[in-house]
Amino acid sequence: FTGNSKIKDEDLFIEISLKERSVYSRSKVKRDIERMLSLYQRSGRLSTEIIPTVEILDNNRVNLTYEINESDVAEVSKIIILGNEVFKSSKIKSLMKTKEKTLLRILSSADKYDPDKLEFDKQLITQFYNNNGYPDFKFTSTIAQLSLNSNDFEIILSVDEGIKYNFGNILVTNDLKKMNTNLILQSLPISTGDEYNASKIKESVEGIKDLAELQGYSFIEINPKLKKEDNNIDIDIIINEGPRVYVNEISISGNTRTIDKVIRREISLSEGDAYNKYSINYSKDSIRALTFFSEVDIKEIKTDYPDKLNLEVQIEEKNTGEASLGAGYSSATAATVNLGLKETNFLGKGQRVNFTTSFSNTRNTYDVSFTEPYFFEKNLSLTGSLYSNFSDPSSVYFSTCQLNL
Repeated sequence: FTGNSKIKDEDLFIEISLKERSVYSRSKVKRDIERMLSLYQRSGRLSTEIIPTVEILDNNRVNLTYEINESDVAEVSKIIILGNEVFKSSKIKSLMKTKEKTLLRILSSADKYDPDKLEFDKQLITQFYNNNGYPDFKFTSTIAQLSLNSNDFEIILSVDEGIKYNFGNILVTNDLKKMNTNLILQSLPISTGDEYNASKIKESVEGIKDLAELQGYSFIEINPKLKKEDNNIDIDIIINEGPRVYVNEISISGNTRTIDKVIRREISLSEGDAYNKYSINYSKDSIRALTFFSEVDIKEIKTDYPDKLNLEVQIEEKNTGEASLGAGYSSATAATVNLGLKETNFLGKGQRVNFTTSFSNTRNTYDVSFTEPYFFEKNLSLTGSLYSNFSDPSSVYFSTCQLNL
């Protein structure tokens, strides 16, 4: 690679499929250039050019050089919103991650033009309208054009807001015998006459799922049906018992120190068990309660079989060791030094080790303890401690040694 200074060689090597000693192919070169240009575009350098040069060697070999002409970062000079009447353009722009270029954003990347970020902005705007009474909102056109004699972009977004809707009749069609339909209706965060809000419908579905799990239903289907009439939207939430789903495989990722067994014993589901959302949430809380991890999440991954799914436990470990050092002075013991060492995940096995000691002119103490939280692989905790105390207040030797188990 020649001419590249904004993106390193190693980052470009990741993007290309042609490697040294591989078979040369023009089609692969073309695809590699497209991938590298895409990398430059994501960094805002849209006018970058890449020219391949082939040097023919003996023994059917070639050297391949990519000559790169890096362009400046394309910035957004202006964002124009057309067709909006309900919400001001300033409000819509405040929702966007893409911002207009100003002197205050010299050190910010928010004003860089990125097509992917612009698509995400459109999703944010659509979601905002859907949550504020406008379910028919849509973009009629999106134009990003280069300004004359500059590397700046003007973005023009044309929108159709549609009309405003309120919630009309709210019904629950419930086929689950153990669940009270009236109780479900009372638990919903929506009422007739409220402003339409798509996020409230999603919240209603999640609330019904949680309520069903408490009643022992692990497999349910919830289908909200919407019907527009005048300026109202009637909702019928249909609840059925869905197909049974089983856990196919449980995998753990992110643990570089903690052994899998320590995490797996906190999971209340086993491979082959029926899927249960309540048990998954309970397992997630149990793993968090170990205090070994800063992040814990359990992802549900679909498999090739409709009645099976995989669970992936994703964790991020944190430091579990503690050290303390203290010093003091009293008329009884004169100078005192205290030292403490504590490890709550010893050797990644979930075991706890604690060592504390204190030194002074007249007294020395030692305290060592060890805890195995799963003795004989059962939910039974066993702690052993060794305590030693030596005291000589008046030059008369007196010592005690105590073993606690």
